[in-house]
Order: sequence, then structure tokens, then C-alpha cells
Amino acid sequence: MKQFERALLILSDRDIPLITRELIYTGITRARKDVDIWAGEDLLNRAILRRISRQSGLTEALQNPLKEILSNSN
Repeated sequence: MKQFERALLILSDRDIPLITRELIYTGITRARKDVDIWAGEDLLNRAILRRISRQSGLTEALQNPLKEILSNSN
């Protein structure tokens, strides 16, 4: 992971779904000593509350593996 002494995180002035809690975390943790965040308070709060929603289907596949195995054996 590449780190810097200081980091500047500049967020858009529009609410963009791509700006998530994980993106903010990544930006902040790149700084060893100091980070400045340029963003409106409301937009920053929305971004922090937004989490990445993964849609891999893994959860559903793991919830009932026996049912999956039995349905494939017929």
C-alpha cells in the first residue's frame, strides 16, 4: 500500500454514489501524518453512511448448500 506524508481528499460538490465510506477510508489511510478533506459536511456525511453493496450471489449460494447440491443431482 502506497502511503504519503500528507493527503488531500477533494470530494465533488454533487452527491455521487461512487463516493462511499470505503473510498473515504482509503483516502484517509493513505496519509501517514496529516489529511485534509475538502467537502461539504452534508455530502461527506452521506458518503460515510453509504457502503459498497456487493452483489456476487455468494451469500445466497452459501445459505443453503445442501439444497443446491440436491437440486443439481437430479
